[in-house]
Amino acid sequence: MSKPFILLWFTCLLARFSPAQNLIPNGSFEALSSFTCADNPIAGFQFVNNWYSYGTPHLITRGCLYDPAVWHFYDPSAEPVEGLNTIGLTGQLFVDGMYSSVAMGVSLTTPIQTGREYYLQLNARNRGLWHRIPDSLRVCDTDPPRQVKVYFGDQDFLYPTEFIKRPADFTFSSAELQEAEPGDWVLFNQCFVAAEDHSDFAISLNRGNASMSLPCELRALEDEPNYFIYHFDLDQLILYPVPESIDSTLSSCAGKIFDVNLRRLARVPPGVPIVFEWEDGYSGEQRSLSEEDVYQITAKLPCTSFPIKLIVDLTGCVPDTYVPNAFSPNRDGVNDIFQPFINAVYPIQNYSLQIFDRWGTKLFETDQPGTGWSGMVHGRELETGVYIWMMQYELMVGDEIQRITDRGEVLLMR
Repeated sequence: MSKPFILLWFTCLLARFSPAQNLIPNGSFEALSSFTCADNPIAGFQFVNNWYSYGTPHLITRGCLYDPAVWHFYDPSAEPVEGLNTIGLTGQLFVDGMYSSVAMGVSLTTPIQTGREYYLQLNARNRGLWHRIPDSLRVCDTDPPRQVKVYFGDQDFLYPTEFIKRPADFTFSSAELQEAEPGDWVLFNQCFVAAEDHSDFAISLNRGNASMSLPCELRALEDEPNYFIYHFDLDQLILYPVPESIDSTLSSCAGKIFDVNLRRLARVPPGVPIVFEWEDGYSGEQRSLSEEDVYQITAKLPCTSFPIKLIVDLTGCVPDTYVPNAFSPNRDGVNDIFQPFINAVYPIQNYSLQIFDRWGTKLFETDQPGTGWSGMVHGRELETGVYIWMMQYELMVGDEIQRITDRGEVLLMR
């Protein structure tokens, strides 16, 4: 016998998406150990959580004022990509033809793994050139050009002297970074498959040998060792592990509408440009789905892509249930226990079965679906009669809880 259920109420839970996944901690430099303006930008870098340095990077915090005559690359009107803070790296070209740069590093939240694909993104801004030699105010091409250089290594790998000669894993440059005057933010990105496991990430400007095009020339001057000094601001550094694919099943009772956010589902950090193209022609990261179907989506990053499959499974909530309307606890081994039987495809939790007499006195209670009532209370056998039962439990249907209550009468026969 199958009895009708009373669906008292249900609560739709918000989808429990994991937070966006950026393996570079504090990649926008907003987490500081102190929110007091430092005496100068170099001292301010000491407040930046997670990062360590080789040389003297700068921290520029919007609202903290410094003297532009002393800090040549400081501009109080220059805005970060987001938030309040940017980091500045300074590089130099010496008259003997050698580039030098400060650098900074950080331990990744999860090491990169051999054979895994990653998406790397950073924003760089040229703050211009500062010339030490008066007749070098001409803008001359250098080989290599001024660049942002990225490295992967292991803990504190910036400190050994070998780092100076180590080739960068990736370099980023553009026409905007080569200008003599300050410019705007430039977005750079790179997709790659890790060739080795590494725990740390570092970033610097040019290091090593350089040459210069005519009419400029490199020369040795005892009183002016620097040909020029340059400075790039950095912000919103992101390292995102690209999924091979994402398969997700959304299950619920018929009539449920799912509000899907694909960026959150794929854990794509804010600020990463990504396009979601649906097989049925829809384009967008958010969509309401109410039709039972299989949805195929291609997630397109600037330099790679990965597939997403969404299965919308709209299923009936009510399980197949049998509750006896009579039992005879006479120890003959036949029908001695009163026990409901629930056949549900979804997990059952918070189960409760209660038995009452006709005056509402509770006689029995259990939270175990496999436990029934033997017709006794406090070790005493109850008389033949009609008793009231109430059963409550929850079904976990995908990310949604269905709370169900059923009640009825059972005849106890001696």
